[in-house]
Amino acid sequence: MFIMYWWPTVMTPYDFLFSMFHTEQEVLFNLSYYYNEEVDKLMDEAVQLEGTNPKRAEQLYKMVETILRRDLPAVPLYQINDIYVVHRSIKGFTSNPAYPNVVFFYELESGS
Repeated sequence: MFIMYWWPTVMTPYDFLFSMFHTEQEVLFNLSYYYNEEVDKLMDEAVQLEGTNPKRAEQLYKMVETILRRDLPAVPLYQINDIYVVHRSIKGFTSNPAYPNVVFFYELESGS
């Protein structure tokens, strides 16, 4: 059992799914040692379609998630709720669920 906090390198389901559940010859991040050729194939096809056929890619990722829920190689114990306190005079703040600890200060402005 271990706790893992994931910080994506690229905002795509592939980055999350590949790193944690794609078959690896030598385990780096697939710490559940999950092996499923069908999941690998669906993930690899989905990432190739993200730019040209995003709807089909989304369908394939949903198929991967369905299989993962069935096989249950990992059990998420909790999801952190990110809470931000921002003074009402600050404009331009947006949260990014993929990067919850990052604030893009260059987007902020004071609306005093």
